[in-house]
Amino acid sequence: MKNAREIFDTVLKHVGKIRDGKPKAQAFFATTARASEDREILAAQQVLKTSLENTGYFSSVEVVLVNRDTIVEMWTAAEGQVEATLRVLGSAAFPRTPGIEEGYAVTVRAKDFIDQILVDKNGRLRQRIFEENVRDFLGIGGDVNKEMADTIGDPMKQKRFGILNNGITMISPDVRVGGLEIFIRDFQIVNGCQTSNVLFENRERIDDDATIMLKLIETSDPAVVDDIVRSTNRQAKVDEDQFLATLDAVKALERYFDARGADDDFRLYFERRKNQFSHQENVKAIRVFDIKEIARCVAAMFLDKPDIASRYPNRLTSDMRTQVFNPAYVEEVYHVAAYALYRLKILIGNKRIDQRYYKLRWHIIMAVKYYVCGDAIPQLASPKIKKMCAAIEAFMSAGDDDTVKKIKDLCADIVDIDDITRDKLKGSNLALDVKMKALAFRAANAPKPVGGPAAAQTVVADLKAAVVKPSVAE
Repeated sequence: MKNAREIFDTVLKHVGKIRDGKPKAQAFFATTARASEDREILAAQQVLKTSLENTGYFSSVEVVLVNRDTIVEMWTAAEGQVEATLRVLGSAAFPRTPGIEEGYAVTVRAKDFIDQILVDKNGRLRQRIFEENVRDFLGIGGDVNKEMADTIGDPMKQKRFGILNNGITMISPDVRVGGLEIFIRDFQIVNGCQTSNVLFENRERIDDDATIMLKLIETSDPAVVDDIVRSTNRQAKVDEDQFLATLDAVKALERYFDARGADDDFRLYFERRKNQFSHQENVKAIRVFDIKEIARCVAAMFLDKPDIASRYPNRLTSDMRTQVFNPAYVEEVYHVAAYALYRLKILIGNKRIDQRYYKLRWHIIMAVKYYVCGDAIPQLASPKIKKMCAAIEAFMSAGDDDTVKKIKDLCADIVDIDDITRDKLKGSNLALDVKMKALAFRAANAPKPVGGPAAAQTVVADLKAAVVKPSVAE
């Protein structure tokens, strides 16, 4: 603050040198909250603007409210723009259509595509250009990718690579053509991840005769981008839930899991794009949750839909997707729901809990929520839900015998495992019955209340005191 004041005083001292005689003022108020149109917040913004204007020091005043989404955008922009210029062997323009400024089908040398598009200044593959792709690289071992690699390995077939391959689709907010060159900025490969990776893996074997066809589309419209991703990926079988990878709420989840797990020895991984972690040997499969599995976790634990999570999971990523992946929900609910399932699987896998309860896992994590938190569950968009999530995580983290016995007793109380049939699993009556019995188990075992700040801190502190990190083989 002292340094800022010195700069301010210096500016005023030399005010005669400033255009218009007065400096411009920009005030930024930054929080990690979501954007808000609440009357009180907008009024406070106007009061700040007015107070700065009334000083008479400034020619213009701008007050900017910086929310969590803006911070993410600024952080992404801080990484710098990605730009490339490609020499074109041949091109054809598409007619302009609504939402698409320009579009071209171009043929370029495969070597130029690798050097200018795929490789960064350090010689590494630019992973960020595949963010809008619904699948990650499947590896060279697959039939299609192996066939591409074999084509590259054959000097004669390599010359026909551009004809044999379906090509690559790219989007960019800025596409410019000049002579025999084409310039693109901040581009994304929305279809062609497999081809791009095979080319990168075999870059030392590619000569100047190999070509590749690119479809370059200039657009910044998210709806158009989504249409392009869906249509271009229909050529290969892609599960419908994988198209959810392009949702902003799902991308935010990926960032949260990455940040949350940065310093966690037992981190969980959110697989937004299929096969995202399949080539990382240090990532255990039990800790990886794809879009469908995350949907099942949060639907079972927080939306009280364990029956749908158990028997009809595709509904969660189709007609219920806006309910499951609501951008207003705090990310903690997704993480703790996945963590509860992860810990339950560990306990069942090590036979500390009867393995027959595995088919009831979705009902059990809902029961855990009601046992730990009671029936007064805040809205999933409310900051208050974070205290509940912390309490659930602390309870499920505890690996001591007393806690495991509580979970075993809870399982035994909520269902008669010998009486569970496939038909009962499908019905909503079982979910309601489990909820009532979990609340009754809570009342009978009198856990500390989770509601107010002091209560939440107390139960979290008590549970964390008993935490035993997982030490068993997964």
